[in-house]
Amino acid sequence: MFASVALLFAGCEKENTTSSNVGSSNQQTSTYTVNVSGVDVPSGMALEFVVFEYSSSNERIQVNRFNLTSSSMTKTYTANSRTEKVKIAWVASNPSTGQSATRWVQQVFYLDKGGNTVINITGNTTVGATEP
Repeated sequence: MFASVALLFAGCEKENTTSSNVGSSNQQTSTYTVNVSGVDVPSGMALEFVVFEYSSSNERIQVNRFNLTSSSMTKTYTANSRTEKVKIAWVASNPSTGQSATRWVQQVFYLDKGGNTVINITGNTTVGATEP
């Protein structure tokens, strides 16, 4: 079964390469912008946002990270060409004790192919301990 899956992916990769040679207009670049506002970092803590890109088959493709250094930040990324959706987690850690906790934004963000998807994270955004 594994060999069948490998052959399927090899066949798809060749097909994608061929179609990209037909015309560059078929290749749509998607971007997404993560706006964080109203999220305060407690004194002595570090807050890292981790942005996971997934394909339509829920395969993790790429991971982007940034540290929240003020209560409002904006980061824009160019998505991998196979990315269909984005999930976001943040990791709060205390560097002096080594303790950390991860919280997932309880929403999946689907990208606007060929456009920019704006993702707003605020102090009121619903988060939880499990991946959505």
